[in-house]
Amino acid sequence: MSKEYSYLSVDQFLQDYQALTDGDIRRLVGVCYSLRNVYRLQLEPKDLMQEALTRIIGSDRRIPEDVSLVVGIANVIKSIANDLVNSASNRSWQLEVISDEIDGDMPNVLVFSASPEDELLEEQEVAAVSEKVKAIFLFFEHDAEVLSLLRSITKGLKAKDIVKDTFGGSQVKYDTTRKRLMRGIAKMKVEGAEI
Repeated sequence: MSKEYSYLSVDQFLQDYQALTDGDIRRLVGVCYSLRNVYRLQLEPKDLMQEALTRIIGSDRRIPEDVSLVVGIANVIKSIANDLVNSASNRSWQLEVISDEIDGDMPNVLVFSASPEDELLEEQEVAAVSEKVKAIFLFFEHDAEVLSLLRSITKGLKAKDIVKDTFGGSQVKYDTTRKRLMRGIAKMKVEGAEI
């Protein structure tokens, strides 16, 4: 017999998240560091944390009500790290690293090749994501700082580079802008936008 779970709503999550202590946040960032190192992921721990929060706010990942928030977020982080390890792009990267380490006995071996079906699915996913990104840009059209943050994210910049290049090294400005972005996305969800 399966157990029925009750999950935190986005509003409950945001309210509880704001109540977390600095120590709680440091523990979560520590989880990100640990998983990045264990799984050999090619991203910054803050980016992994940001991805977890974005997915929770976007209702792609949910946290059961009977689990402490820190444990719930840590489980989401672990799940995302696991997904990244199993993703085709990460497998491709790992295979490229392995092939680079080989002495060069077989230099012309194809390391990774996606099937036509996978390529078509990827194109459809890119189109769907593109529409969602356009909706988010439109929602924030009057907030220059959030637009700068969004442009940096869509260029693939990591959190530390966004702080340095987009916000002139101001971590506080980055954090407050990111919070506005996350609140806006949550508001879009409440208003029924498909993001």
